[in-house]
Amino acid sequence: MKKLPKFIYDEEKALEKNRQMLEDKIAQLNFAIDDVSAQLHATDARS
Repeated sequence: MKKLPKFIYDEEKALEKNRQMLEDKIAQLNFAIDDVSAQLHATDARS
């Protein structure tokens, strides 16, 4: 198998790093949304 040119390899690594960073941020946002949702449901239950 032919080796990819360095600039393509570097671009692939950068894309993978960005993808992982976005996945982490999405997970953080989902956690925050779930937390706020739980707080709102708790407030509604007390009313």
